[in-house]
Amino acid sequence: MRAPGTRVARWVRWLCAVPLLVVLGGGAALVFYIVVLSDGTTAAASPSPTADPGAPLIVAVGDSFISGEGAKTYLAGTNNPGNSCHRANTGYPYLVATARQARLVNASCSGALIRDFEEPQYPDSPDTTYGGLPQMEALAAPRITPDGPVEPGSIDVVLLSISGNDAGFGEVVRTCLNTNCLRYEPEWMARLETLQPQLAAFYPKIKDAAQGARVLVVPYPDPLVVGDCVRGLSTAEAEFLINRFLPRLNLLITFAAEQAGLEVVDSQDAFAGARNCEPGVTADGAAMNTIDLGRAGNGPGDVVRGSFHPRELGHRLLAKVVLDHLQQPPTADPLGCQPFGCPPGPPPNPPIPPPGGDPIQFPPGIACGGDILQNGELKTVAADQDAVEIAARADSTVCFSFAGQPWRTAQAAGDGTARIDVAQLARAEVPTLTVIQSTTPTQWTRDLYLPPAGVNPTDPAWWQQLSGLLLSVVLAAVALAIAPYVVEWVRRRRRGRVPA
Repeated sequence: MRAPGTRVARWVRWLCAVPLLVVLGGGAALVFYIVVLSDGTTAAASPSPTADPGAPLIVAVGDSFISGEGAKTYLAGTNNPGNSCHRANTGYPYLVATARQARLVNASCSGALIRDFEEPQYPDSPDTTYGGLPQMEALAAPRITPDGPVEPGSIDVVLLSISGNDAGFGEVVRTCLNTNCLRYEPEWMARLETLQPQLAAFYPKIKDAAQGARVLVVPYPDPLVVGDCVRGLSTAEAEFLINRFLPRLNLLITFAAEQAGLEVVDSQDAFAGARNCEPGVTADGAAMNTIDLGRAGNGPGDVVRGSFHPRELGHRLLAKVVLDHLQQPPTADPLGCQPFGCPPGPPPNPPIPPPGGDPIQFPPGIACGGDILQNGELKTVAADQDAVEIAARADSTVCFSFAGQPWRTAQAAGDGTARIDVAQLARAEVPTLTVIQSTTPTQWTRDLYLPPAGVNPTDPAWWQQLSGLLLSVVLAAVALAIAPYVVEWVRRRRRGRVPA
Protein backbone atom coordinates (compact mmCIF):
# COMPACT_ATOMS: atom_id res chain seq x y z
CA MET A 1 0.00 0.00 0.00
CA ARG A 2 1.41 3.34 -1.08
CA ALA A 3 1.86 6.07 1.49
CA PRO A 4 -0.47 9.06 1.17
CA GLY A 5 2.54 11.22 0.42
CA THR A 6 3.19 9.23 -2.75
CA ARG A 7 -0.25 10.06 -4.11
CA VAL A 8 0.21 13.73 -3.25
CA ALA A 9 3.62 13.79 -4.91
CA ARG A 10 2.13 12.25 -8.07
CA TRP A 11 -0.62 14.85 -8.08
CA VAL A 12 1.95 17.64 -7.67
CA ARG A 13 4.01 16.26 -10.56
CA TRP A 14 0.85 16.21 -12.68
CA LEU A 15 0.14 19.86 -11.90
CA CYS A 16 3.69 20.77 -12.82
CA ALA A 17 3.12 19.13 -16.19
CA VAL A 18 -0.07 21.11 -16.81
CA PRO A 19 1.69 24.25 -18.19
CA LEU A 20 3.50 22.04 -20.68
CA LEU A 21 0.22 20.40 -21.67
CA VAL A 22 -1.37 23.80 -22.11
CA VAL A 23 1.49 24.97 -24.33
CA LEU A 24 1.37 21.79 -26.41
CA GLY A 25 -2.41 21.94 -26.67
CA GLY A 26 -2.40 25.60 -27.61
CA GLY A 27 0.27 24.97 -30.23
CA ALA A 28 -1.75 22.11 -31.69
CA ALA A 29 -4.86 24.32 -31.80
CA LEU A 30 -2.89 27.07 -33.57
CA VAL A 31 -1.53 24.63 -36.14
CA PHE A 32 -5.05 23.25 -36.65
CA TYR A 33 -6.39 26.75 -37.23
CA ILE A 34 -3.67 27.68 -39.72
CA VAL A 35 -3.83 24.41 -41.65
CA VAL A 36 -7.55 23.64 -41.55
CA LEU A 37 -9.48 26.82 -40.84
CA SER A 38 -7.47 29.45 -42.66
CA ASP A 39 -8.19 30.86 -46.08
CA GLY A 40 -5.71 28.43 -47.55
CA THR A 41 -8.40 25.75 -47.72
CA THR A 42 -10.84 27.76 -49.81
CA ALA A 43 -11.59 26.46 -53.27
CA ALA A 44 -10.35 28.03 -56.46
CA ALA A 45 -13.47 26.77 -58.25
CA SER A 46 -15.23 29.02 -60.70
CA PRO A 47 -18.00 31.14 -59.13
CA SER A 48 -20.22 30.30 -62.14
CA PRO A 49 -21.51 26.87 -63.23
CA THR A 50 -20.87 27.82 -66.88
CA ALA A 51 -19.09 30.47 -68.88
CA ASP A 52 -21.16 29.88 -72.02
CA PRO A 53 -21.90 33.39 -73.34
CA GLY A 54 -25.21 32.18 -74.72
CA ALA A 55 -26.47 30.87 -71.37
CA PRO A 56 -28.99 32.88 -69.30
CA LEU A 57 -27.42 35.33 -66.85
CA ILE A 58 -28.26 35.40 -63.13
CA VAL A 59 -26.87 38.03 -60.74
CA ALA A 60 -26.92 37.41 -56.96
CA VAL A 61 -26.54 40.32 -54.56
CA GLY A 62 -27.13 40.74 -50.84
CA ASP A 63 -25.96 39.47 -47.49
CA SER A 64 -24.82 36.27 -45.77
CA PHE A 65 -28.10 34.40 -46.30
CA ILE A 66 -27.44 34.43 -50.03
CA SER A 67 -23.62 34.40 -50.07
CA GLY A 68 -23.37 30.97 -48.44
CA GLU A 69 -22.08 31.98 -44.99
CA GLY A 70 -21.70 28.91 -42.78
CA ALA A 71 -20.37 26.68 -45.57
CA LYS A 72 -17.41 24.34 -45.13
CA THR A 73 -15.54 25.81 -48.09
CA TYR A 74 -15.54 29.36 -49.48
CA LEU A 75 -14.40 30.75 -52.78
CA ALA A 76 -10.81 31.97 -52.86
CA GLY A 77 -10.32 35.55 -51.74
CA THR A 78 -13.55 35.70 -49.73
CA ASN A 79 -12.32 34.30 -46.41
CA ASN A 80 -9.44 36.44 -45.25
CA PRO A 81 -9.02 39.52 -43.02
CA GLY A 82 -9.32 41.88 -45.98
CA ASN A 83 -12.47 40.29 -47.41
CA SER A 84 -14.86 38.05 -45.47
CA CYS A 85 -17.68 37.98 -48.03
CA HIS A 86 -17.79 34.19 -47.58
CA ARG A 87 -19.27 33.27 -50.93
CA ALA A 88 -19.73 29.57 -51.49
CA ASN A 89 -20.78 27.38 -54.37
CA THR A 90 -23.05 25.54 -51.95
CA GLY A 91 -25.20 28.69 -51.68
CA TYR A 92 -28.58 28.70 -53.40
CA PRO A 93 -27.63 31.17 -56.18
CA TYR A 94 -25.12 28.65 -57.52
CA LEU A 95 -27.66 25.83 -57.20
CA VAL A 96 -30.31 27.86 -59.03
CA ALA A 97 -27.87 28.80 -61.80
CA THR A 98 -26.81 25.17 -62.14
CA ALA A 99 -30.39 23.96 -62.42
CA ARG A 100 -31.18 26.57 -65.08
CA GLN A 101 -27.84 26.06 -66.89
CA ALA A 102 -27.12 29.73 -66.42
CA ARG A 103 -24.12 31.95 -65.89
CA LEU A 104 -23.83 33.33 -62.37
CA VAL A 105 -22.41 36.68 -61.26
CA ASN A 106 -22.31 36.46 -57.47
CA ALA A 107 -21.50 39.75 -55.75
CA SER A 108 -23.21 38.96 -52.43
CA CYS A 109 -21.21 39.48 -49.27
CA SER A 110 -21.64 38.31 -45.69
CA GLY A 111 -22.41 41.21 -43.38
CA ALA A 112 -23.67 43.44 -46.18
CA LEU A 113 -25.82 46.46 -45.42
CA ILE A 114 -28.02 48.39 -47.82
CA ARG A 115 -25.32 51.04 -48.10
CA ASP A 116 -22.83 48.44 -49.42
CA PHE A 117 -24.64 48.48 -52.73
CA GLU A 118 -23.24 51.93 -53.43
CA GLU A 119 -19.89 51.82 -51.64
CA PRO A 120 -17.28 49.07 -51.14
CA GLN A 121 -17.89 46.90 -48.11
CA TYR A 122 -14.16 46.16 -47.88
CA PRO A 123 -12.39 49.28 -49.22
CA ASP A 124 -8.95 47.71 -48.78
CA SER A 125 -9.91 44.57 -50.68
CA PRO A 126 -8.66 44.46 -54.27
CA ASP A 127 -11.31 45.29 -56.83
CA THR A 128 -10.62 41.89 -58.39
CA THR A 129 -12.96 40.41 -55.77
CA TYR A 130 -16.53 41.48 -55.13
CA GLY A 131 -16.58 43.20 -51.77
CA GLY A 132 -13.88 45.54 -52.97
CA LEU A 133 -16.50 46.98 -55.33
CA PRO A 134 -20.03 48.19 -54.54
CA GLN A 135 -22.57 45.45 -55.21
CA MET A 136 -24.46 47.70 -57.62
CA GLU A 137 -21.49 47.29 -59.99
CA ALA A 138 -22.59 43.70 -60.58
CA LEU A 139 -25.88 45.00 -61.98
CA ALA A 140 -24.44 47.89 -63.98
CA ALA A 141 -21.63 45.82 -65.54
CA PRO A 142 -22.03 42.13 -64.62
CA ARG A 143 -18.77 40.21 -64.62
CA ILE A 144 -18.28 36.65 -63.33
CA THR A 145 -15.08 37.95 -61.76
CA PRO A 146 -14.68 41.70 -61.18
CA ASP A 147 -11.54 41.87 -63.31
CA GLY A 148 -13.08 39.78 -66.10
CA PRO A 149 -14.96 40.95 -69.18
CA VAL A 150 -18.51 42.24 -68.99
CA GLU A 151 -20.89 39.37 -69.67
CA PRO A 152 -22.68 39.63 -73.03
CA GLY A 153 -26.43 39.92 -73.18
CA SER A 154 -28.87 41.25 -70.64
CA ILE A 155 -29.50 40.03 -67.11
CA ASP A 156 -32.32 37.50 -66.91
CA VAL A 157 -32.77 37.18 -63.13
CA VAL A 158 -31.55 39.08 -60.07
CA LEU A 159 -31.59 37.27 -56.72
CA LEU A 160 -31.61 39.64 -53.74
CA SER A 161 -31.47 39.12 -49.97
CA ILE A 162 -30.79 42.18 -47.81
CA SER A 163 -31.70 44.19 -44.67
CA GLY A 164 -31.18 41.52 -41.97
CA ASN A 165 -27.97 43.25 -40.93
CA ASP A 166 -29.58 46.67 -41.12
CA ALA A 167 -32.25 45.33 -38.76
CA GLY A 168 -29.57 44.05 -36.37
CA PHE A 169 -30.68 40.43 -36.62
CA GLY A 170 -27.23 39.11 -35.67
CA GLU A 171 -27.08 41.35 -32.61
CA VAL A 172 -30.57 40.25 -31.59
CA VAL A 173 -29.69 36.55 -31.82
CA ARG A 174 -26.38 36.95 -29.96
CA THR A 175 -28.03 38.90 -27.17
CA CYS A 176 -30.84 36.36 -26.82
CA LEU A 177 -28.29 33.55 -26.55
CA ASN A 178 -26.31 35.34 -23.84
CA THR A 179 -28.98 36.91 -21.64
CA ASN A 180 -32.70 37.48 -21.27
CA CYS A 181 -33.24 39.62 -24.35
CA LEU A 182 -36.96 40.35 -24.03
CA ARG A 183 -36.13 43.54 -22.13
CA TYR A 184 -34.73 44.98 -25.37
CA GLU A 185 -37.74 44.12 -27.49
CA PRO A 186 -39.23 47.63 -27.71
CA GLU A 187 -35.94 49.15 -28.85
CA TRP A 188 -35.33 46.44 -31.44
CA MET A 189 -38.85 46.61 -32.79
CA ALA A 190 -38.57 50.39 -32.96
CA ARG A 191 -35.34 50.12 -34.93
CA LEU A 192 -37.08 47.82 -37.39
CA GLU A 193 -39.42 50.63 -38.36
CA THR A 194 -36.51 52.73 -39.59
CA LEU A 195 -36.07 50.20 -42.41
CA GLN A 196 -39.27 51.21 -44.16
CA PRO A 197 -37.99 54.48 -45.68
CA GLN A 198 -34.61 52.88 -46.46
CA LEU A 199 -36.20 50.01 -48.35
CA ALA A 200 -38.68 52.32 -50.07
CA ALA A 201 -35.74 54.28 -51.51
CA PHE A 202 -33.53 51.23 -52.17
CA TYR A 203 -35.73 48.85 -54.15
CA PRO A 204 -36.54 51.27 -56.99
CA LYS A 205 -32.78 51.70 -57.53
CA ILE A 206 -32.43 47.93 -57.86
CA LYS A 207 -35.32 47.81 -60.33
CA ASP A 208 -33.74 50.52 -62.47
CA ALA A 209 -30.29 48.89 -62.35
CA ALA A 210 -31.72 45.48 -63.30
CA GLN A 211 -32.75 46.93 -66.69
CA GLY A 212 -35.88 44.84 -67.13
CA ALA A 213 -34.64 41.62 -65.51
CA ARG A 214 -36.87 39.71 -63.11
CA VAL A 215 -35.81 40.77 -59.61
CA LEU A 216 -36.59 38.14 -56.97
CA VAL A 217 -36.44 39.38 -53.39
CA VAL A 218 -35.97 36.49 -50.96
CA PRO A 219 -37.09 37.24 -47.37
CA TYR A 220 -35.70 35.31 -44.41
CA PRO A 221 -37.18 31.83 -43.77
CA ASP A 222 -38.31 30.68 -40.34
CA PRO A 223 -35.24 28.86 -38.94
CA LEU A 224 -37.03 27.10 -36.08
CA VAL A 225 -40.37 26.50 -34.46
CA VAL A 226 -41.09 27.90 -31.02
CA GLY A 227 -39.63 25.62 -28.41
CA ASP A 228 -36.85 25.17 -25.89
CA CYS A 229 -34.39 23.07 -27.87
CA VAL A 230 -31.76 25.68 -28.81
CA ARG A 231 -29.19 26.10 -26.07
CA GLY A 232 -29.33 29.60 -24.64
CA LEU A 233 -32.66 30.45 -26.29
CA SER A 234 -35.74 30.21 -24.07
CA THR A 235 -39.20 29.44 -25.39
CA ALA A 236 -40.26 33.06 -24.77
CA GLU A 237 -37.23 34.37 -26.67
CA ALA A 238 -37.86 31.97 -29.55
CA GLU A 239 -41.47 33.16 -29.63
CA PHE A 240 -40.26 36.77 -29.89
CA LEU A 241 -37.90 35.98 -32.75
CA ILE A 242 -40.27 33.80 -34.75
CA ASN A 243 -43.64 35.42 -34.05
CA ARG A 244 -42.76 39.09 -33.73
CA PHE A 245 -39.31 40.19 -34.92
CA LEU A 246 -38.88 38.07 -38.05
CA PRO A 247 -42.47 38.46 -39.33
CA ARG A 248 -42.27 42.24 -38.98
CA LEU A 249 -38.92 42.33 -40.78
CA ASN A 250 -40.27 40.19 -43.61
CA LEU A 251 -43.45 42.28 -43.83
CA LEU A 252 -41.42 45.45 -44.31
CA ILE A 253 -39.27 43.72 -46.94
CA THR A 254 -42.26 42.29 -48.78
CA PHE A 255 -44.32 45.44 -48.87
CA ALA A 256 -41.49 47.73 -49.96
CA ALA A 257 -40.34 45.27 -52.64
CA GLU A 258 -43.79 44.77 -54.10
CA GLN A 259 -44.48 48.49 -53.93
CA ALA A 260 -41.40 48.95 -56.15
CA GLY A 261 -42.72 46.32 -58.57
CA LEU A 262 -40.28 43.56 -57.59
CA GLU A 263 -41.18 39.90 -57.11
CA VAL A 264 -41.09 38.38 -53.63
CA VAL A 265 -40.34 34.68 -53.19
CA ASP A 266 -42.55 32.96 -50.64
CA SER A 267 -39.65 31.64 -48.56
CA GLN A 268 -41.10 31.78 -45.05
CA ASP A 269 -41.75 28.03 -44.90
CA ALA A 270 -38.79 27.01 -47.05
CA PHE A 271 -37.29 25.04 -44.15
CA ALA A 272 -40.58 23.37 -43.13
CA GLY A 273 -39.91 19.81 -42.04
CA ALA A 274 -36.25 20.59 -41.34
CA ARG A 275 -36.48 23.41 -38.82
CA ASN A 276 -34.84 23.31 -35.42
CA CYS A 277 -37.23 22.11 -32.69
CA GLU A 278 -39.53 20.39 -35.17
CA PRO A 279 -40.44 16.80 -34.20
CA GLY A 280 -37.94 14.33 -35.58
CA VAL A 281 -35.40 17.00 -36.60
CA THR A 282 -32.01 16.65 -34.94
CA ALA A 283 -29.66 19.56 -34.36
CA ASP A 284 -27.27 18.23 -37.01
CA GLY A 285 -30.06 17.48 -39.47
CA ALA A 286 -31.73 20.89 -39.40
CA ALA A 287 -31.71 23.21 -42.42
CA MET A 288 -30.05 25.93 -40.34
CA ASN A 289 -27.27 25.65 -37.81
CA THR A 290 -27.28 27.20 -34.35
CA ILE A 291 -23.80 27.66 -32.85
CA ASP A 292 -21.17 26.80 -35.45
CA LEU A 293 -17.52 26.77 -34.46
CA GLY A 294 -16.48 25.11 -37.69
CA ARG A 295 -15.11 28.18 -39.44
CA ALA A 296 -12.85 30.84 -38.02
CA GLY A 297 -13.16 33.32 -40.89
CA ASN A 298 -11.19 36.41 -39.90
CA GLY A 299 -9.48 34.69 -37.00
CA PRO A 300 -10.12 32.99 -33.66
CA GLY A 301 -12.26 35.92 -32.50
CA ASP A 302 -14.68 35.30 -35.36
CA VAL A 303 -15.48 31.66 -34.68
CA VAL A 304 -19.24 32.16 -34.43
CA ARG A 305 -19.57 34.18 -37.62
CA GLY A 306 -21.24 31.30 -39.43
CA SER A 307 -23.76 30.59 -36.66
CA PHE A 308 -27.50 30.79 -37.36
CA HIS A 309 -27.10 30.44 -41.10
CA PRO A 310 -28.44 27.89 -43.59
CA ARG A 311 -26.54 24.65 -43.95
CA GLU A 312 -26.14 23.00 -47.34
CA LEU A 313 -29.58 21.44 -46.81
CA GLY A 314 -31.02 24.91 -46.12
CA HIS A 315 -29.60 26.26 -49.35
CA ARG A 316 -31.01 23.32 -51.30
CA LEU A 317 -34.43 24.07 -49.83
CA LEU A 318 -34.10 27.78 -50.65
CA ALA A 319 -33.03 26.89 -54.18
CA LYS A 320 -36.19 24.81 -54.54
CA VAL A 321 -38.56 27.64 -53.59
CA VAL A 322 -36.68 30.04 -55.90
CA LEU A 323 -36.83 27.57 -58.78
CA ASP A 324 -40.53 26.96 -58.11
CA HIS A 325 -41.11 30.72 -58.19
CA LEU A 326 -39.26 31.05 -61.49
CA GLN A 327 -41.59 28.48 -63.01
CA GLN A 328 -44.44 30.97 -62.59
CA PRO A 329 -44.83 34.02 -64.83
CA PRO A 330 -44.17 37.41 -63.21
CA THR A 331 -47.24 38.94 -61.60
CA ALA A 332 -48.16 42.30 -63.10
CA ASP A 333 -49.71 43.57 -59.89
CA PRO A 334 -48.22 41.71 -56.92
CA LEU A 335 -49.92 43.93 -54.36
CA GLY A 336 -53.35 43.70 -55.92
CA CYS A 337 -53.73 47.48 -55.61
CA GLN A 338 -55.44 48.10 -58.93
CA PRO A 339 -57.32 50.16 -59.90
CA PHE A 340 -56.81 52.62 -57.05
CA GLY A 341 -53.07 52.35 -56.51
CA CYS A 342 -51.10 51.26 -53.44
CA PRO A 343 -50.99 52.98 -50.05
CA PRO A 344 -48.02 55.27 -49.41
CA GLY A 345 -46.60 53.24 -46.53
CA PRO A 346 -46.72 49.84 -44.84
CA PRO A 347 -50.20 48.31 -44.50
CA PRO A 348 -52.16 49.61 -41.49
CA ASN A 349 -51.10 47.70 -38.42
CA PRO A 350 -51.52 48.05 -34.67
CA PRO A 351 -48.74 49.64 -32.64
CA ILE A 352 -45.97 47.31 -31.50
CA PRO A 353 -47.07 45.63 -28.27
CA PRO A 354 -44.90 45.86 -25.17
CA PRO A 355 -42.89 42.77 -24.05
CA GLY A 356 -45.26 39.92 -23.40
CA GLY A 357 -47.28 40.52 -26.55
CA ASP A 358 -50.38 42.03 -24.91
CA PRO A 359 -52.46 44.14 -27.31
CA ILE A 360 -52.47 47.86 -26.64
CA GLN A 361 -55.48 48.87 -24.57
CA PHE A 362 -56.26 52.57 -24.86
CA PRO A 363 -57.97 54.38 -21.98
CA PRO A 364 -61.77 54.05 -22.11
CA GLY A 365 -63.41 56.74 -24.23
CA ILE A 366 -60.15 57.84 -25.92
CA ALA A 367 -60.02 57.17 -29.68
CA CYS A 368 -56.29 56.63 -30.12
CA GLY A 369 -56.43 53.83 -32.67
CA GLY A 370 -57.85 55.60 -35.69
CA ASP A 371 -58.50 53.90 -38.99
CA ILE A 372 -54.99 54.31 -40.44
CA LEU A 373 -51.82 54.19 -38.35
CA GLN A 374 -48.66 55.52 -39.97
CA ASN A 375 -45.12 55.24 -38.62
CA GLY A 376 -43.56 58.53 -37.68
CA GLU A 377 -39.99 59.15 -36.62
CA LEU A 378 -37.44 57.49 -34.39
CA LYS A 379 -36.04 60.09 -32.01
CA THR A 380 -33.43 60.10 -29.24
CA VAL A 381 -33.98 61.97 -25.98
CA ALA A 382 -31.04 63.90 -24.53
CA ALA A 383 -29.63 62.77 -21.20
CA ASP A 384 -30.68 66.00 -19.45
CA GLN A 385 -34.05 66.33 -21.15
CA ASP A 386 -37.07 66.52 -18.85
CA ALA A 387 -39.83 66.87 -21.44
CA VAL A 388 -40.51 66.75 -25.16
CA GLU A 389 -42.60 69.28 -27.04
CA ILE A 390 -44.72 67.51 -29.65
CA ALA A 391 -46.37 69.26 -32.59
CA ALA A 392 -50.01 68.19 -32.59
CA ARG A 393 -53.32 69.37 -33.94
CA ALA A 394 -54.67 72.18 -31.82
CA ASP A 395 -56.78 70.96 -28.92
CA SER A 396 -56.36 67.30 -29.96
CA THR A 397 -55.60 64.39 -27.63
CA VAL A 398 -52.16 62.79 -27.68
CA CYS A 399 -51.76 59.24 -26.35
CA PHE A 400 -48.41 58.03 -25.01
CA SER A 401 -46.92 55.14 -23.11
CA PHE A 402 -43.56 54.21 -21.68
CA ALA A 403 -42.83 50.60 -22.61
CA GLY A 404 -44.68 48.16 -20.42
CA GLN A 405 -46.69 50.88 -18.64
CA PRO A 406 -50.35 51.92 -19.02
CA TRP A 407 -51.35 54.37 -21.72
CA ARG A 408 -51.88 57.98 -20.74
CA THR A 409 -53.09 61.07 -22.53
CA ALA A 410 -51.95 64.66 -22.95
CA GLN A 411 -53.97 67.54 -24.35
CA ALA A 412 -52.51 69.65 -27.11
CA ALA A 413 -52.77 73.39 -26.56
CA GLY A 414 -54.39 75.83 -28.90
CA ASP A 415 -51.01 76.64 -30.45
CA GLY A 416 -50.63 73.01 -31.61
CA THR A 417 -48.09 71.70 -29.10
CA ALA A 418 -48.28 69.05 -26.40
CA ARG A 419 -45.77 68.53 -23.61
CA ILE A 420 -44.83 65.09 -22.28
CA ASP A 421 -42.63 64.48 -19.26
CA VAL A 422 -39.72 62.25 -20.30
CA ALA A 423 -37.48 62.62 -17.26
CA GLN A 424 -37.66 58.90 -16.55
CA LEU A 425 -36.77 58.11 -20.17
CA ALA A 426 -33.78 60.45 -19.99
CA ARG A 427 -32.64 58.56 -16.88
CA ALA A 428 -33.03 55.37 -18.96
CA GLU A 429 -35.33 53.65 -16.52
CA VAL A 430 -37.43 52.32 -19.40
CA PRO A 431 -36.39 51.57 -22.97
CA THR A 432 -38.87 53.51 -25.15
CA LEU A 433 -41.64 56.08 -25.25
CA THR A 434 -44.41 55.61 -27.83
CA VAL A 435 -46.48 58.63 -28.82
CA ILE A 436 -49.59 58.36 -30.98
CA GLN A 437 -51.41 61.44 -32.21
CA SER A 438 -53.99 62.19 -34.87
CA THR A 439 -53.02 64.01 -38.06
CA THR A 440 -56.57 63.87 -39.44
CA PRO A 441 -59.73 62.57 -37.81
CA THR A 442 -58.99 59.09 -39.20
CA GLN A 443 -55.18 59.03 -39.58
CA TRP A 444 -52.79 58.61 -36.68
CA THR A 445 -49.02 58.79 -36.49
CA ARG A 446 -46.75 56.87 -34.16
CA ASP A 447 -43.42 58.34 -33.04
CA LEU A 448 -40.88 56.37 -31.03
CA TYR A 449 -38.45 57.93 -28.55
CA LEU A 450 -35.32 56.17 -27.30
CA PRO A 451 -33.00 56.81 -24.34
CA PRO A 452 -29.79 58.77 -24.92
CA ALA A 453 -27.24 57.07 -27.14
CA GLY A 454 -24.91 54.85 -25.20
CA VAL A 455 -27.28 54.39 -22.26
CA ASN A 456 -28.49 50.85 -21.83
CA PRO A 457 -31.26 50.73 -19.23
CA THR A 458 -30.87 47.04 -18.50
CA ASP A 459 -27.25 46.04 -18.92
CA PRO A 460 -26.78 42.49 -17.68
CA ALA A 461 -24.86 42.07 -14.45
CA TRP A 462 -21.14 41.38 -14.70
CA TRP A 463 -21.62 37.76 -13.75
CA GLN A 464 -24.16 37.36 -16.59
CA GLN A 465 -21.72 38.81 -19.10
CA LEU A 466 -18.96 36.51 -17.86
CA SER A 467 -21.13 33.46 -17.27
CA GLY A 468 -19.57 31.55 -20.16
CA LEU A 469 -16.04 32.35 -18.98
CA LEU A 470 -16.85 31.42 -15.37
CA LEU A 471 -18.34 28.12 -16.47
CA SER A 472 -15.22 27.38 -18.52
CA VAL A 473 -12.98 28.13 -15.53
CA VAL A 474 -15.03 25.87 -13.26
CA LEU A 475 -14.99 23.01 -15.78
CA ALA A 476 -11.23 23.41 -16.29
CA ALA A 477 -10.64 23.32 -12.53
CA VAL A 478 -12.73 20.18 -12.17
CA ALA A 479 -10.91 18.53 -15.07
CA LEU A 480 -7.50 19.33 -13.56
CA ALA A 481 -8.60 18.01 -10.19
CA ILE A 482 -9.78 14.63 -11.43
CA ALA A 483 -7.23 14.12 -14.21
CA PRO A 484 -4.53 12.48 -12.00
CA TYR A 485 -7.05 9.99 -10.65
CA VAL A 486 -8.31 9.13 -14.10
CA VAL A 487 -4.76 8.59 -15.37
CA GLU A 488 -3.91 6.43 -12.34
CA TRP A 489 -7.09 4.38 -12.82
CA VAL A 490 -6.19 3.74 -16.47
CA ARG A 491 -2.65 2.68 -15.50
CA ARG A 492 -3.90 0.28 -12.84
CA ARG A 493 -6.43 -1.22 -15.23
CA ARG A 494 -3.71 -1.83 -17.82
CA ARG A 495 -1.65 -3.59 -15.12
CA GLY A 496 -4.59 -5.82 -14.29
CA ARG A 497 -5.27 -4.31 -10.84
CA VAL A 498 -8.77 -3.13 -11.70
CA PRO A 499 -11.34 -5.73 -12.86
CA ALA A 500 -12.67 -5.20 -16.38
